[in-house]
Amino acid sequence: MPTVVNGIGTWYYGKRNLTTRHGVCDSCAKAGHLASYDTTLYIVVVFIPVIPLGTKRIIDSCPSCKQHRIMSLKEWERTKAESIGDGALALADDPDNPDLACKALAAAVSFTAKDEFLGLASSLSPAVTNNADVQSVLHVGMERFGMIAAARAAAEAAVPLDPSSHPPKHDLA
Repeated sequence: MPTVVNGIGTWYYGKRNLTTRHGVCDSCAKAGHLASYDTTLYIVVVFIPVIPLGTKRIIDSCPSCKQHRIMSLKEWERTKAESIGDGALALADDPDNPDLACKALAAAVSFTAKDEFLGLASSLSPAVTNNADVQSVLHVGMERFGMIAAARAAAEAAVPLDPSSHPPKHDLA
C-alpha cells in the first residue's frame, strides 16, 4: 500500500484497463464493487509524482477499506498469458473434454479476459456444450462480462442437463 507523510512518500497514479465486479472484500468482508486496474507507483513530493517505481496491477481494490492485492504488471501479464494459453492448448488437444473446457473458460473469467473467453466459448464442440458444468461456467462468464441474455441462456441450458446444479438454478429463480 502506498503511504504519504507530509506530502512525501509513494502513491499510485492512473487507472488503465479498469474492470469491476461485485464481490466481498477479503479484508473487511463487506460487499461492494471491487476494482482491478493497471497503474504506476510513484515517489511523490508534495503529492507531485517525481520518480516512477514501476507499473503494477491492482487486484480487487475495496471501495470501503481501500485494501487490495498488488502484482507487477509484467508478472500479471505473464501469468495471464500462461494460464489462458495453457488452457486453450489443452482444450485444442482434447476438444471433447468438458473438464479442460471448464478450466480454460474459468482461467479467462478469472483474469477478466473477455475476448479470450468469447473466443474459447465460440470454439467449443457440441459434445462439450452438452455438459452442465461447462454451461455453468459459461453462465458465470457471460454474467461477469455483462452479457445477461447469454448468461440466462447458459443457465437455462445447464438446468435440464443437471437438475441439481445450484448456481444456474438459483440465478434463474
